[in-house]
Amino acid sequence: KKRDFVTEMGRTETFSRFVEIGRVVLVNEGPNKGKLMAIIDIIDFHRVLACGPDAERRVERVKDISILTQKTPLRRMASRKAVKAAFAKEKVAETFAKSSLGQKLQKQEVRSNMSDFDRFKVMVAKQKKNRVVNTAVNKAAAKK
Repeated sequence: KKRDFVTEMGRTETFSRFVEIGRVVLVNEGPNKGKLMAIIDIIDFHRVLACGPDAERRVERVKDISILTQKTPLRRMASRKAVKAAFAKEKVAETFAKSSLGQKLQKQEVRSNMSDFDRFKVMVAKQKKNRVVNTAVNKAAAKK
């Protein structure tokens, strides 16, 4: 069921990504950095218990996670087996890879693994593209 962003009193909600059980998160710090996990319990305002298909169950600080739009149908204190099954059923990894954040992280990883020669090839390709674009723009401007 989609969430209606207008409440009964006519105001709009400020947030749409809440810390709730079943919410998919990306860990930004700690031993599970870069892994997708699901919140399976809320300890207090600053900490949650999270588990993922390729990450151990662990207490994560809310400060160290990015809350994603995806949500899995998990119960409180779900087992790791249930979390794996929910991630597979909802295709969480594939959906995340298609999202803008997932694509951004993939680009960062590719760029960080480039050698000096790879960066040089990218620079030359950009120069060639810019040369073609500039000549086309200059021709169009000259016709006017």
